[in-house]
Amino acid sequence: MAETSNVARMAEKVAEEIFGEFGWIRVGPVNQNWLCTTEKHERKTHPSDVVFYYDDPYNPERVFWNVDLKSYAAGTITKSKLADAVGALAQSVECANVSAGWQQLYGDDENNWRCDGMLFVYNHDGEFDRSFGSIVDGMDPTLFRLPPKRRLALIGPEDVSYMVNVAHDFVLLRGRKLLPADAAATEFWYPDLVRPKKRTQARSALTIEALTGPWITLHVPPQYNEGRRKYVVYYREKGDTVEEFQYLIDSFFRFQMLAVDGDEIEVRLVQPLPAAVSNFEKAKTRIGTTLYGLAAKRLAPVTCKSVTDVVKRFSELEIGMEPR
Repeated sequence: MAETSNVARMAEKVAEEIFGEFGWIRVGPVNQNWLCTTEKHERKTHPSDVVFYYDDPYNPERVFWNVDLKSYAAGTITKSKLADAVGALAQSVECANVSAGWQQLYGDDENNWRCDGMLFVYNHDGEFDRSFGSIVDGMDPTLFRLPPKRRLALIGPEDVSYMVNVAHDFVLLRGRKLLPADAAATEFWYPDLVRPKKRTQARSALTIEALTGPWITLHVPPQYNEGRRKYVVYYREKGDTVEEFQYLIDSFFRFQMLAVDGDEIEVRLVQPLPAAVSNFEKAKTRIGTTLYGLAAKRLAPVTCKSVTDVVKRFSELEIGMEPR
């Protein structure tokens, strides 16, 4: 039982370190069961391993995530095990949005809010080398039945690895005084969309869409960059084609990130292939030769580099010896 508890705490520890860096705020107790109020679930309680929230930058609501933390060895990440977890999580989300017990522990009486569900799968032995999506693919769609406008996010080992590397890089940049010393002052950047306009978040935070998308963008205020505005873009893909970087660079123009002379953009490749930086430079050159040379001038302060790859593992023994 102690070993199982220690392995479970690995996932909890990773989730806390990751989501705290991304502006998510933990609320209420951890590892808490609360009464089920939906008879068709045929169970007495639902679990909340940990609950986080953030304010949506485009919609006037607070988004809560009821998180089911799993810590598995590589060989035990199977479709049947994930199916059981997804089915139980979908039920907990359905119930949490109407349960007085859940709302008393975690809910919000002052803001419009919603509760979605996250399955967070951490591979504690670091040996998982398959596609998490291929395991999820083909899973019975009835397991994902949810109330209208509610969501499930399935975060697999590849996602966890990406998030750990980005969060670790935040800490490094903060140590070099290239980001605010206070993590709560980190500013995540969102563009104004065609219809919904960007809203002010109570604390700047990454949405689930940004976390699971192809890149994450930080806005660095001028006081942290010698008086010039800067964007730091964490790129998730492997960078094995020139065309994908052309799409990325085109988005910088589309969202007017290069509209002011002197603005800088630093693309940081999280887990790239060896040719990725070269492909980025080729894409930059191709775009730079268009628009009668205007693009080349705008692209001059756009740079690309790789970040340090970090493998996050925790010793079961060390975690078992930590004070509780």
